[in-house]
Amino acid sequence: MGMAYIDEILEGRIMNRLPRVQLDTVRAAHRFRFHNCSKAIRELSMPQTPVEVALGEAAK
Repeated sequence: MGMAYIDEILEGRIMNRLPRVQLDTVRAAHRFRFHNCSKAIRELSMPQTPVEVALGEAAK
């Protein structure tokens, strides 16, 4: 997060350019998010495939 502060000051305020590392993006990425796929399974009949199986099929 420190890099975002520095980049926001140097790039954004001093050099008047769009910062490469935006502070709002870092703050949003820092939060824990939980996603529930039960609606997709229920309404779309999408099966849950284990990660190992999905990666194995993708590598073929």
